[in-house]
This record gives sequence, C-alpha cells and structure tokens, in this order.
Amino acid sequence: MVKKNEPKTGMPRLMELAATKKPLMIGSVILSALASIASFIPYIAIYLIVQEIIGVYPNIAGLNADKVISYGWLAFGGMAGNILLYFGALMCSHLAAFGTLYELKVNFASHLAKVPLGFHVLVGSGKLRKIMDENIEKIEGFIAHQLPDIVAAFVAPIVMAVILLAVDWRFGIAAIASIAAALYFRTLYCLMILFTIISGSETQTPAAMRYWRRRRQPAVMSSWISCQAAMTPYLVKRKHAVRGRAAEIVHRPRTFKGCSDRAA
Repeated sequence: MVKKNEPKTGMPRLMELAATKKPLMIGSVILSALASIASFIPYIAIYLIVQEIIGVYPNIAGLNADKVISYGWLAFGGMAGNILLYFGALMCSHLAAFGTLYELKVNFASHLAKVPLGFHVLVGSGKLRKIMDENIEKIEGFIAHQLPDIVAAFVAPIVMAVILLAVDWRFGIAAIASIAAALYFRTLYCLMILFTIISGSETQTPAAMRYWRRRRQPAVMSSWISCQAAMTPYLVKRKHAVRGRAAEIVHRPRTFKGCSDRAA
C-alpha cells in the first residue's frame, strides 16, 4: 500500500519555506552555537586565575603576573567573541527571515493573480490581507530570533556539563544529577497540578488542589476582580454613549433628495 505524501510540519516545513535561505539559516545556527561556547571562556579564564593565585598563596609575590594578564585577555576575548559571533548569527538569521518573507509574499501575490475572481469574492479581502500582513510576518520572529536562541539554549548545558566534567568528574556528575533531579521533580509537580485543574478531581491529588485553592486561585480571582473594577466605568460610559448616539440617529429628521425633488 502506497502512503500518501503528508504535508510537512514544524522545522521541515520551515526549511521548505526558506529553501533559498538555507545557507544563511545554517550559518546562523553555527554562529549561535559558537557564541554560546564563547560565553563560557571568561569563566574558564577566571577559574585559571584563581587556580594560579591559590597555587602560590600566601606568597603572592611569586605570582606569575604575565600569565594572569594573559588569562584576563582570554576572558576579554571570550566576551568579545561572544558578542561578535552572536551579532553575526542575528545578522544571518535576519537576512534569512526577511528574504523568506519577501519570497512568500511575492509567491502569495502571484498565486492570487491566477485564482478565479469568485475565490476573492468568497474569501474576502480582509482574510487575504490578514494572511499577507500578519500570518506571513509571524515567520520572521521564529527565524530571526527564536532559532538562534533555541540553538544557544541547547548548546549551553552541553558545554557546561563538559566543563564541569573536565574540572572534576565527581563534581560534574553531582551537579548534573542534581540539576536533572530538580527539573524532573519540578516538571512532575507542574504536570500533576495541571492534570488536577483540568480534570477537576479532588481525590486524585489533594495536595495540588490545596495549592491551587490557597495560592493560585486567589491571585487569579483578585486579578480578574481588579480588571473588572477598572473596566466597569469605561464600559458604563461607552454604554451610555452608544445609547445616546442610537437615540440621536433614530430621532434625527431625514430628507431624501430624490423624494424632495419629486415632490417639488
């Protein structure tokens, strides 16, 4: 049985839309990853400086000043490299984003010129304008900003884990295990609260319901009450204004030019 070609979604669909801008997107991803790596160089330099100071303490006079200065320049180079690499990543991502938007809008306009006139009557100009101005513009935010940030967010924990393991493998394993355990229990607790709120069951997880009732529900309700209190005078004012306008329109004497001319 031959499977039908399903439409692509997610990142494959995005790469398909930005087919002519793939080199810029790949360059943005690489530069963003390098910028994330460079952001850890100052911390490594500080670690080496502290190591040099502790190695000669308390005989500070025996400190190798040239080596400490070189580590300081290494930290400065890491910060400068992080800024320049991230700037290059944003440049590539923005060029790819605006180039993709231009091609999508041109292709969309050329496609509209080929469809029958009845399509424009049925769909309406407002929906087509929304697709042109709003829906296509949403792609710019992901390609230009979120894509480099996502890559940096994935690379940074890996680089941090490698650095911790290189300094001391026992310290690295302990730090990674504690972070993983904290994320696991935090995610589990949030999912438990979310499931309880959605299901509305109090017998499954009473602790989650107590948390919702004591902390989250009063905050949500107070926010809703404050918003309602702030909007009530404006809504009442608008209500009276609309009623007054409607009464003015109803009681306004109207004369029709055609009828007056015919009567004359």
